[in-house]
Amino acid sequence: MIFNRELSLVYDASGRSLTEFLIQINDDKPGILAALSNAYADHGINIINISYNRNQKMIHIIADISESDIGMGDLENLLRKFSFVANVVEKPLENDSHLVPSLSLPTFWGKRIVAIDMALLTHISEVISGVLFEMGKLDKLRLGPSFSPQLLKLVQLRGLARVEIFMIGSTIRARLCNEDGLDLAMSYLKGLLLEIPHRVNERKNGEACIELELTKSQ
Repeated sequence: MIFNRELSLVYDASGRSLTEFLIQINDDKPGILAALSNAYADHGINIINISYNRNQKMIHIIADISESDIGMGDLENLLRKFSFVANVVEKPLENDSHLVPSLSLPTFWGKRIVAIDMALLTHISEVISGVLFEMGKLDKLRLGPSFSPQLLKLVQLRGLARVEIFMIGSTIRARLCNEDGLDLAMSYLKGLLLEIPHRVNERKNGEACIELELTKSQ
């Protein structure tokens, strides 16, 4: 998870150079986003995602710097010259596919998603389980053959369970919890991890959490 925030947009960055910016502002006034957007555009930088948390006065930007005519250090100094900017933190993103944080409505692959009350799904559970299995397979296909522990965060992004990931040597352990039940999450995981060796630890009936184990080499 980038900067430890929830994820709500998936972007394929294959062959591109992405950088994430956190910009703390000291004053909320009209024209701030326009000024920042122009600064990026003037140097050939394409903004992929931009969001603004008004309560924290924090602007979050994901930008494609592949065609930039300015170095990141120079860009950071340029942004700091704006009177409304209090601080700038920038972080290069290194993976070919990125789960991109956003404060906007959640999307997958450029398409809006709809949140459905899980209680409404119980009457068509067999159909939904099949859909979630195929959804897991499709999400893994879209993210490519390589495996990252962060792939498991898609379970949380899909609204199926909260996910905690722990690295213990070469072992990846994940704890998935949902007090409303984990059957739907398990259907999705079967598709997501279809070709990835893993083990699900047994849980007692009614327990709200499960644990997974995978090897880091996968």
